[in-house]
Amino acid sequence: MSLHFKCDLPGNLTCLSNNSGRRLPFRTITVLQELDSAKAIYKLPASPDASEFIYNLFRNHSLACDYLGNNFTVAPPALEHGGIRFDYLTGINLEDAISRDLLSNDFNSANQLFTDYIKRIISLKVIRTAPLQFYKQFALNGPTITLDCLSLGVIDLIPRNIMIVNGNWVVIDNEWLFNFPVPREYLIFRTLQKLAAIIQPAIRSVASQSIPLTGLFKLGMKTLYLPKPWLDSVRPYCGSFKTMLNWEIAFQKYVTGSYPRIARLKSKPDTLTSSKTRACEKLLLAAASTLKRLPGLQTTLGVLDRAIVYSSQRSN
Repeated sequence: MSLHFKCDLPGNLTCLSNNSGRRLPFRTITVLQELDSAKAIYKLPASPDASEFIYNLFRNHSLACDYLGNNFTVAPPALEHGGIRFDYLTGINLEDAISRDLLSNDFNSANQLFTDYIKRIISLKVIRTAPLQFYKQFALNGPTITLDCLSLGVIDLIPRNIMIVNGNWVVIDNEWLFNFPVPREYLIFRTLQKLAAIIQPAIRSVASQSIPLTGLFKLGMKTLYLPKPWLDSVRPYCGSFKTMLNWEIAFQKYVTGSYPRIARLKSKPDTLTSSKTRACEKLLLAAASTLKRLPGLQTTLGVLDRAIVYSSQRSN
């Protein structure tokens, strides 16, 4: 990915992310700097209007450290070159670690990481309150009921923003941190939604009778599944997923200024118990489509039709 704005950083630069789809006050770019065999990460304003946003990230560091306490270490930032500099960390982010274990058919290890993450979130300080400022900030409508709220709005504390370094869980990005209470269940929902969307192939690879997957989300025509044990473990802390989806839509509109294309909830969640079921069903449908163009194969088609129906019934 190339840089699309003037940058005076020395050394060899590689763009890691460019948030050009955001509103001007929130546009940032993240680059990897390699200089004299040393590496560093810079988060920079991608528009003049975003300079204050970048400074707020630096200013909020002490708030994050105080709040996250013993559960997480927060990567220390430094103000340099009009942006924020972070030390380059060698490790793996939590999202990739979960995906790696799933693809290795080691659900127990992946589940342990997910469970550990949820335990750390649940152990953060909460206050029982109606999140009025949260509703006001994102122009949310509807009743504001009393909820368990994170006393500091660390809604970006999702697995991809956490690095595991020598056993320590290091928060590398607190871009969206709000100094007001935010419903704890919203952070959990964001985590579920993003894992379902980003590591879906890894999740599907472990589908089995002992590890059933629940099709909770849909992105376009594609169903996004999550392990049922994960959903069961977070349900005591979550209310209406529909309400939380509305919160996420409102937040994304706040960031981008437009209606977001994100994973939505399925009207009727289904169950997947085999990673091979969907692939087999597609092959059967393709074969049936081909055979229909050939004469004298009604018997074969009948067998295929019954196989497709049987495959579909097993997958739902």
